[in-house]
Order: sequence, then C-alpha cells, then structure tokens
Amino acid sequence: MVSVIIDNYNYACYLHEAVESVLFQTYKDWELLLVDDGSSDGSQEVMRRYAAQRPGQIRCIEKENGGQASCFNAGFSVARGEIIAFLDSDDFWFPTKLERIVKAHEDHSFAAHEKHFSDGTRQNIHTDFNAERSRILRTYGVMDSYDITTSTMSLKRELAEKIFPMPEEDFRICADHYVNFVATYYENVCYLHEKLSYYRIHGANGFVTKSSEIKSTFANQSLDYACVEYMNAKLQKEGAAERIPHRSFRLTDALWADIGEGFAIRSGKRYLLYGTGNDSYRFARSVIEREGILAGFCDSDPRRQGLVHHAKRVWKPEELLSRREEYDRILIASIQYYPEIAAKLESMGLHRGSDYIYTPVF
Repeated sequence: MVSVIIDNYNYACYLHEAVESVLFQTYKDWELLLVDDGSSDGSQEVMRRYAAQRPGQIRCIEKENGGQASCFNAGFSVARGEIIAFLDSDDFWFPTKLERIVKAHEDHSFAAHEKHFSDGTRQNIHTDFNAERSRILRTYGVMDSYDITTSTMSLKRELAEKIFPMPEEDFRICADHYVNFVATYYENVCYLHEKLSYYRIHGANGFVTKSSEIKSTFANQSLDYACVEYMNAKLQKEGAAERIPHRSFRLTDALWADIGEGFAIRSGKRYLLYGTGNDSYRFARSVIEREGILAGFCDSDPRRQGLVHHAKRVWKPEELLSRREEYDRILIASIQYYPEIAAKLESMGLHRGSDYIYTPVF
C-alpha cells in the first residue's frame, strides 16, 4: 500500500483537484492522509467531504498552523503504507504516477520524477550522475541540481523512518528539501525521466515566486546549511564517526576533479546546442548566464537545418564529427527528445560527459 500525504494550508480552491488526481490513479492500493495546517478558507470542509465518501481509505488530520514539516510529521505518524508519497495541495498527479513509482520502488528506496510546470517557462533540472549523488553529498556536503520537490518524491518506509520526525521550526516551508537531503545521504535516487505531476505556478507559492527566484541560490545555501547541521547532530547522536562538511558558495576544485568538469557548463567553453525547439532558448540562456560560448545549434529535422536560430546557423547532425574542433561539448537542448538525441550521439561515437551533456548544473 502507498500512503499519500497531502499537506494543505488555505488552498481550498486547488484541493479538490489534488484529491481527485489520487482517486483516479491507475494503481488502487493506497490510503490518503489529508493534513490541514490550520486553514481559514474552508479547506477542512472539503477534506471532510472526501473522507466521508471513502471512510478508512481517506483520513483527515486537522492541526494548528505549524508549517509544512509539521504536516509531513503528522501525516507520517499515522501512515500505514510501505511506500510514502507526498503531494502539495496546489499540485496534482497524472493518472499513472503511483503505478510508475511502485514499480521503481521494487528496487529503490528513494524515487522521484520530472514534472510539468503550469506556466510552461521552467524546465526540469537533473544531473547525469545520480549514481554518485549520495557519495557527493557525504563527501562535499553538496546537493546536486536535481529538481526534487514535494509532489515528485516518494520513499520506502524503512528509509522514511530514518528521516521522520523531522525538525519543524526551520522547515515551515521547503520541508521537501530536508527530506531530499537526508534521503540522499542514505540512498541514491531513482529518477524517472517522465512528467508524472503538475506543478502549479499561481503567484502565491511558498517558495517559487518572482522575488524568491532572485534569491534562490542563497536560499538553497541556507537550507543546505540547516540540513547539514541537523544531519550531523543526528549522526553524532547515533555515535557515527562520519560528519558532512558544510557547503561553500563556490564549489571546490576537488569536487570538479572528482565529478568531472564535463558535466557542467563552464565559463569560456564552447557549447553546440542540439535542438531548436522552445527548450533551446532556455538552454541558450543558461550557457550565456554561465559565461559559456554559444557555438551554434544542431537539429535532426531537415527543415530546420541551415536556418538561423538565435543568431547562429543550424548544423546537420553529420557535421558534428567533421567540425568537432569548433566546439568543446554538445549540450542537448531538448527535454522531450533527450533520450533519442543521446542515443543518436552515442551511435555516432560521441560520449556523455566528454562529448555531450544534458542539463546545466552547478
């Protein structure tokens, strides 16, 4: 059984859509825990109606306002499932979400996936070295750029019991960051390159707003610092000799040497972007913001080859080998067609890391 925890604070206008997305899952062995954090907008009435429709399978927890971490704690304290999945009340899941993560959890304790952003302007960010994720965190205190948020993450009970109860005061918002951090310490994530949830951007999000995005780098640094403090205290209490180092604002040369420079956009390096769709503008902007050099574009579609895109001529794929000296790495600039493009590049003898990368990280 999967225990689904929906945390809610004054989102009565969205809550029904979140709950309905659970009801219409193709996987049916679940319980739903609706945790209200002292709302004043009628959210409790919405929750009670759903609980009355499915007594036992849907349960309500009504508590005083304490923040997201307190909701997670309250939900987990009564959860009965072997898998714990989280859903923010202003988001919703696509119908096969639970079916896909249950399959992933056959071999993994920690799972996550991509999401669809409601405003269409953001991209999922993840790295190519998820098998190294836990080791990097343990060694350098660094959380890589996986975009794991509440509605995309799930845990096996054995792993969740190492995390909960979690500290509440420092994580009134962004409690998902703490769960992600501690879970990563213990386990590498199984990251599904499938959009299984809908992330609603509505202007009143607790973290993703125009003002918070400007400060996001510093906010994440602060969150990481708090996570390291709590995790080290936990390790000390358990008598473990290991401690996690605090993250610095600039990554160390040792880390770059360890994970390989090829997985990041670096200043002064020349990047040829494969893909000329809507995603390509965001990827091009990432290159420019990181002071990389935009060498040009490539596309498999013959109709686009030879055209000018972002002030650069679009190459044919067969030019990638004959003009290899004109770029340092290929950056796959398409979220939708990443697997197909990567397979094509590999078939041409080009290799991930040394010849091409996917998502801009660090």
